[in-house]
Order: sequence, then structure tokens, then C-alpha cells
Amino acid sequence: MALNILLSGDCGGKILPLFKRVAAVEKSSGPFHALFCVGTFFPPSEPSEDSSDVSTELSEWIAAGEKAPVPTYFIGAYGRGSAKAMEALKGSGDCGLHYLGRSGVTDVGGLSVAFLCRHFRELDVAKLKMAADGAGDIDLLLTNQWPISILNGVPAPAHPKGLAVGAAPRSGCRVLDELADAMRPRYHLAAGEDIYFARPPYQNPDRGVGGHVTRFIGLAPFGNAAKQKSLHALKLVPMSKMEIATLLARPTDTTPYPFNFPTDGKACKRPPEEDIGAQTWRWEQAGGKRPRPAGKPIPGRPGVAKDAAATIYARNVPFAATEQDLEAFFSKIGQIVDIRRPGDDKGRPLGHCFVQYGSAGEAEAALQLNQQLLMGRPIGIEMAANRSSGPPAPSGKPVGSCWFCLSNPSCAVWLVASVGQEAYLALDKAPMHPQHCLIIPIEHFPSSLSLTPSARAEMLEYMAAVRRFYESKGCALVGFERFMRLRRMGGNHCHINLVPVDKERAALARGAFEEAAQGDGFSLTHLSSTDWNALRDAVGDEEFFVAFLPDGSMLYTQIGRDQKHPMDFGRRVLGQILGSPEKVHPKECMVSREEEEVLAQSFKDAFKDHDIA
Repeated sequence: MALNILLSGDCGGKILPLFKRVAAVEKSSGPFHALFCVGTFFPPSEPSEDSSDVSTELSEWIAAGEKAPVPTYFIGAYGRGSAKAMEALKGSGDCGLHYLGRSGVTDVGGLSVAFLCRHFRELDVAKLKMAADGAGDIDLLLTNQWPISILNGVPAPAHPKGLAVGAAPRSGCRVLDELADAMRPRYHLAAGEDIYFARPPYQNPDRGVGGHVTRFIGLAPFGNAAKQKSLHALKLVPMSKMEIATLLARPTDTTPYPFNFPTDGKACKRPPEEDIGAQTWRWEQAGGKRPRPAGKPIPGRPGVAKDAAATIYARNVPFAATEQDLEAFFSKIGQIVDIRRPGDDKGRPLGHCFVQYGSAGEAEAALQLNQQLLMGRPIGIEMAANRSSGPPAPSGKPVGSCWFCLSNPSCAVWLVASVGQEAYLALDKAPMHPQHCLIIPIEHFPSSLSLTPSARAEMLEYMAAVRRFYESKGCALVGFERFMRLRRMGGNHCHINLVPVDKERAALARGAFEEAAQGDGFSLTHLSSTDWNALRDAVGDEEFFVAFLPDGSMLYTQIGRDQKHPMDFGRRVLGQILGSPEKVHPKECMVSREEEEVLAQSFKDAFKDHDIA
């Protein structure tokens, strides 16, 4: 579904006038899903003024219980009155005004939004790049400055008025060149200049997955005297939902990639009157270095499911080493199924790689190659799952915003029917049957394949208990799990759906799932038992869907990164098996809190003789 969003330049403390203008636009052209504000959100600080003075208007607005006309997300939380205004905002409840932070990636209505404030440190940029690696496609990049090279390649007729042809933007920042190059957002929205400028789209280089275009939009300050455009509307389909052909389409006015052009060496600058004590730092400029030997990044082999348990991480890899050199070195231990070696922004290979073997045992055996020489260099080797750099393995720690974490105040604990040592049983909030329940690990793990052995064993015990319970009622168990990497903070919390089905109808379950999968353009593979080791060998670390059948067997499919899998697949097939197709829609199955409590108590009473807790 396409989302309508609004974008604003520097607010400069004119928060209530901005809201008034947005309310008018919402009324005439809405509804809008979000307003994103780049630039300085609070009044600019002056050397003679106390920047801690409270923003009276905003404080009174918050105290009056007002709400933003459209959910509003901003960066640039500095300037006069910002400290006390931010303190007031913390205790404001849901007023619709949200501070994104100094840097990061977040999900807003399905859009992946990356952001970097003007007052940033090297650590902020590093964290942002790491977060973006985990988030995948970036729909919007929000910054308070322009990339210094963004005007390179812009035809003279399309050059922004007010900036001399050939000159760099006054707010230009080289770090943002590197950030735009690393993230390749679909849209880059920036403040920092006194003008509005919608750059012709530029073509991103193809780094193995196709090269889409990026559109840069520079927004003028809100309420500027020159009446330059400060408010802009977009209608966007998230990149993750777009057809590949549509995403990679190249408009007729597309320009070359701007960041391959030389610049004048201008560095990031921070006006002293706006400096709030952030660390100043410099990016090292290349110069006088010997060129690296020829070599190429290795993107990995198509169709291979990533499996961290069967993968080793190798460092100090010679830059000249080819894929053939690496395979010859590592295949002394066992069968190599994949080699992945990332590259830098210039297309040169980095000094490390990932090598995936045919089994976890072979990968562990490859540790004996540690410190052996490859092309004269000692290679450091460790298991990929244990390496200290890169995104950490799932910790299982509670996530405050997760509905399934029992520590979350928003968790519907009245639906909980049984709590074990490492897992619990709860009724579904949109039940397809009064005894539709979920098995959930107490700790926040993303899927059944990421659980500790003891947690997985207890979940299997719960599943066996629920199966016996359903059978005592003359029904059979049919269930499913869909693992997906949610982009919002914390990610997916594993949960397995279990539904009782009349035995006559349950006999049709396997055929119903296979037929529905064929209709949706994919296939399901059958495993004769509930064997998580076999499932891991099949899907590796990729997303997956698995159905649990009445006879204890499973059907599964691996969901590749570019593969679209219907979110409602499990509920849709179960609705068909139950003879209630309308139950595919969760809203049709939801009941009041009072009814939920009655259903939960009824389930507890009926299940008590089978409870394992």
C-alpha cells in the first residue's frame, strides 16, 4: 500500500505555525501517514542567549494535551529552549510528536527511515551504517546538511537557483557523500540551504542486486521570506513491497552517479553558535597510499541459504586473493558451498571473508587452518556465529515495545494460560477458534531456530501437551510459524500458532497448504517429523514459513530476500480448512477485553490436566 507523507525543512521553532499549516494541508489533501522534519527543529541559538530557556509555546501546547495534526518525526533537537522542551516532551504521553534521535534507522508505517542529525560524531555515523546494514533497503534518508557532491552531474538548466554552477552547497558535507553512497536511499531529504531543490534522479551503481535511482530533495526553512518551498508531499510504496522491475526503472532525466566526481575537498562544518559540545572530528583524506593489488569482492553464490553454524569468518585475507584462491585454501577441510567477500565503496575487496561449508562439523574442523599462510599472510579464522564484530546474535533480552515480552506493560497478560521455565502458552488475540493458542518463548528470540536447546525442548513439550488436549476434544492440531526479520527495534518475537481442527477436516491440511502455496507461486517441502535440525539444514539463517500437520510432520519453505511471501498465508489456509475463510482477517476475530478474559479462563480450566507447568 502506498503511504502519503509530508516533508518539512528547518522548523526553527515555528512549531505551532507549522502544525497549523500541516492541518490545513491534511484537511485539503489528506490523509497523511507522517510528517518528517529535517533541519533545526527549535529556534537557533544566539551567542548572547541562554539556550536552556524553555520553549513556552510548545510547553503550553503539551500541557494542554494537544496532538500533532499528523504523526510528526523530527531530528535537529538543538537550539534555544531545546533542553527544556525535550524534557517536557518526554512526559507528554502520545502527543504525536516524536524525536528520532542523533542517528539510526527506524520503521514508520512500513517505510525504512534512516537519519543523521547535524551534530554527529564518528560513532554516530558508524552506528548508522551498521543499523542500515541490518535494515536492508532504505526508503528515506533524513539529514540536516547536503552531501558536498550532490550537484555533480546536474545539467545547467536543472541547477538550483541561488547556487552558482560548479560551486558546492554551503552546507555541503563529505561524510554525507559517503553515507549516501553506502545507503543508496530511494529518497534523500535534507535541510541546510535557504532554497528548495529537487534534484534529477541519479543512478546508483549495480553492486550485484541491481541499481535503483535516488531522488534528492533539499527543503527551504519553514516560513522563509523568499517563499521558497518548505513543505513537500510524497506518495511512496516501501521498497520492500515494490516489484523489482518498478524499483529498477530508470526515468528519462536520470543523471550519472554524483559521488564518483572529484570535489574541492571541502569538509563538514558546524557553525560555532550551534555547537552543543559534540565532538569535532575529521575524516582521514586518502593521499600518498600505495594502490591495493587487483582483486574483486565476492557477492556469494545464488540460491545458497546462509547458515552461520556452518560458516567461518576469515580475516587478514590478501587483497589479491581470488575466489579460486580462497576455495583452494579452505577446501582442504571439506566441501565449500559459498564464499562471500564484501567490498568497499570503490568496488575493492575488504580484508575478510565468510566461507560456508556443507555442514557445521566441517566449519568447526576448518578452525585448524587458523594462522596458516595464504599468499604469505597468516589467516585468522573463527566461527562466524561467534565473531565479535558485526551485528550480534540474538540475545533473548526483553524488548520494551514487544507485545510478546511479558515485561512489557502492553502485553495482554490476561490471555496467558500457562507459564513454564522458558516458554509460555497464551490464547491468540484474534482467535480463529476459542482454543486457538500460541507457544511463545519467554525471552525475546526471533524464531524457533534461534532458541536455546532447553527453550526449544520446552516448546516441544507444550506442543505435545496441546496436541493431546485437542485430541481429547475430538480434534487434531494444525499450526504454523512464520519467521520474518522485522525492521522495527527488537525485531520478531518467535510465536507458534496452534489451532484445533475437526479430524475429518484436518486430514485435508497437507493438501490445502500445498495447493495454496502452488497458487501463490511457491512450493512446500515435507519433513516426516517435527525435526528442527533438519529444518535448520534446509533454511539456514533465512526467513521461513513452516506448517505443523496433525501427524507430527511439517511442511516448510525458505523465504529468500527478494521473494514475496503473503503475510496471511497461514491464517488463510487454516480458514479454508476450518470452513471459515472470513477468519483470515484478524479484525473479524477480535473480541472485547472481558470476552478475552472469559475465553482464557475457560481454556485454563479445560487444559489444566494437560498443563506441563
